[in-house]
Amino acid sequence: MYNRLLLTSAALLCTAGLVSAASYDAATSKRLAYYSAASYCAKSTLSNWNCGAACSAVPGVTNVTPIENSAAGTYGFVGFSSSHNEIIVSFRGSHNIANWISNINFAKEQLPGAPSGVQVHTGFYQSYLTMKTAMMNAVKSLHNAHPSAAVAVTGHSLGGAQATFAFIDIKNQVNPGSLRFYTFGSPRPGNQQFSDYLMTMYGDYKRVVHLNDCVPHLPLTNMGFNHAGTEIWYNDALNNNNYKTCANTVGKPENPTCSDTQIIDGAAAHMVYMGISLTTQCNVPSTENNYEDPVEPIQFL
Repeated sequence: MYNRLLLTSAALLCTAGLVSAASYDAATSKRLAYYSAASYCAKSTLSNWNCGAACSAVPGVTNVTPIENSAAGTYGFVGFSSSHNEIIVSFRGSHNIANWISNINFAKEQLPGAPSGVQVHTGFYQSYLTMKTAMMNAVKSLHNAHPSAAVAVTGHSLGGAQATFAFIDIKNQVNPGSLRFYTFGSPRPGNQQFSDYLMTMYGDYKRVVHLNDCVPHLPLTNMGFNHAGTEIWYNDALNNNNYKTCANTVGKPENPTCSDTQIIDGAAAHMVYMGISLTTQCNVPSTENNYEDPVEPIQFL
């Protein structure tokens, strides 16, 4: 009951209105933000990379495979950019932040294949599993065709948590020579041991947070959740230029000196990253699976 009261308080605030960071590159981050924005677009427009502003901003993406599970309402895509020699893996988030908050739970489960005690958010992880097989098949196919290509993994909101699990599977099963991993407004996907596991595996994860975005503060740390990676905190209202870097350290709680310094007083910051309104970059939005209100059995939104 105490945990639920804490979560309700955070929800009300929200809906009211050592790892090196030397390699952070704002241009790469913006490119991946557009990939995240493209995940909100209809699959009919992704297949030929004609989805609207998101696709126009990062032209030349080919071999696009939309990844979806209509029963779960989960969605993303895998593609290839010859311009940047990278295989793209992107996961869609949710428009409906109030619904996201009101239905979030704090159950955890052991991450398969990880050391004992490495636990992940059950709802986030189960939502990822609905796409895992199709995603991995698409990544392996493109990696076989382009073995020198980097793999760039990204996602916004819930998609950021799904991207985190996908990254681990890609690293363990494909292990490409070069990896790029940036998320935008991701919630906390697991416990302290999970954060340590991820950061030990890959020390260059960049977790981008905009101003007082409420979603990265959920689920709460006193429910046993923790962020991994280096936080890149854009602390101006437009999320364009000014940022502060806060590195996390294996074995220690997440760094409290970036976005954790903010009062969580609104959800508007969640929708704008790198100056891009992430959910409005499509000429045809992806509404096939009613992603604003996914089915109840997977309680992740």
